[in-house]
Amino acid sequence: NEISIDSWDYFFVCIPIVVIGAPLGSIIGSFLYREVLAIFVYVTDTVQLIAALIIVKPWKISSILTITSIVFIILGGIIFSILTRIGLKIMSNIEENGGDINADPSLNRNKKKNDDKRVQMASHSELTQKDKDNGDNQNDECQGGGEGNDDTLDDLL
Repeated sequence: NEISIDSWDYFFVCIPIVVIGAPLGSIIGSFLYREVLAIFVYVTDTVQLIAALIIVKPWKISSILTITSIVFIILGGIIFSILTRIGLKIMSNIEENGGDINADPSLNRNKKKNDDKRVQMASHSELTQKDKDNGDNQNDECQGGGEGNDDTLDDLL
């Protein structure tokens, strides 16, 4: 149950790469945009996958290994596409809620309706005030909220 000599050799080869590469990668990564780093990861992962297929040559070993390799690659792409769409939907909901992660999206719709009412009532009261300043009281429909709405601005706030 001992660890083989080859495993220790591989471990010792990795030590300087990690000790130098991790801090250097962190420094370089702090100067790059997130999208640039993501593209770099996509490219290196794709190169790694192609290199692994060239080295292992699963089609020479077994047809089952070839089929499962293809199935896992396709399923992985599908799963990550679904996760990407879910993430984008979540992010758009967060943006609609003004950055509040825990906000209920249905409350946001009600808030938007109330905001629209506030804007309408504020514009009606501005129009009414202008009419009064001009001595013209013909704009009676704006007084009282317009379209049969008895809400006042204070009730909405």
